[in-house]
Amino acid sequence: TASVLIGMVVGYIICIPLGMVDFSLVNEAKWFALPNIFEYGINFDLKNVIAFIPAYIVTTIETVGCLATICQVSKIKADDKTIGRGVLADGIGSAMAGVLGTFPNTTFSQNVGLIPLTRNASRSVAIMAGILLVGLGFFPKFAALINIMPQPVLGGVGIVMFGTIAAAGIRTLSTVEINNRNLLIIATAIGLGLGVTFRPDFIANLPEGLRMIFASGISTGTIVALVLNKVLKEDKKVIEENIEDGEVA
Repeated sequence: TASVLIGMVVGYIICIPLGMVDFSLVNEAKWFALPNIFEYGINFDLKNVIAFIPAYIVTTIETVGCLATICQVSKIKADDKTIGRGVLADGIGSAMAGVLGTFPNTTFSQNVGLIPLTRNASRSVAIMAGILLVGLGFFPKFAALINIMPQPVLGGVGIVMFGTIAAAGIRTLSTVEINNRNLLIIATAIGLGLGVTFRPDFIANLPEGLRMIFASGISTGTIVALVLNKVLKEDKKVIEENIEDGEVA
């Protein structure tokens, strides 16, 4: 179950003699430091709040996607209450980050891939990992050591993790009836999501607020799928025929 961590450590060590690791940032960092509470003070500016709303819409969409995938790979029901509690925890974490003088946080989809890889979805393990990370946050040298990790090491781990997430998404889609309506929704959402990722100039002429929302392929694909799911109505005749055939409960 520690294969991912072992792979990162081994890759990190191999990169050191190859000259791919710069330890200057580690040397400059302190051994111990306390967080700066309200380092930048408290200042409520409506203009700044409005500017951050699109960014938080994007992160909320990504959080919902991550939580749904976690429920899928953990084989638990992803109901509204579970997803809502996860989004609330994400918001509280971002608020606490601001108090402690650091950046807001959000979920990272690549971490979801650790669950099927390690076969460990225990909440106790996640809580203990959080406690360890909080403790390590008091040691800037450790943070610097993580920050200078070579990109090839992160990329190698990311290939497996992102691939696992894609596989989980495919498994989720396999439970959906692929009729003409659903096929159109899936194709359009994936196409536009990949489109803005590889060709960001497509949205260059949009207003700044919309550009922030649709700059992420995840948010673009999710929004498009949600809108099309509401706009494109199910064929009642097909549903009735499926019910008669026992295909729909």
